[in-house]
Amino acid sequence: MYPTTLFMNKSFNFSMLAQGYLETNKLEPMLVFTLENAFRTSSFDDFKACLKKHFTIPPIPEKYKKVKWIEPVKVFNGDVKSKKKHWCSFIQSGAIPAG
Repeated sequence: MYPTTLFMNKSFNFSMLAQGYLETNKLEPMLVFTLENAFRTSSFDDFKACLKKHFTIPPIPEKYKKVKWIEPVKVFNGDVKSKKKHWCSFIQSGAIPAG
């Protein structure tokens, strides 16, 4: 089948072959799998499932889209004057859980 993509690691060792046109969402996991040498310790299907589980950004819930967010710079510069004592902070970490 044409085209065919050949994946090699940093040492130019063959690691995987993918036939046909690859869209971005299919190509990215393959590149990470190859460049990180994950093929040495796991199958591509297991790696792809783990990658999707840990690196998929969940959609923002509708209730957070309605909130009028204040830019942190304005708060730190003292541009925001508020008598309210209730604050809400929405922080998303890029940390990866172990295991």
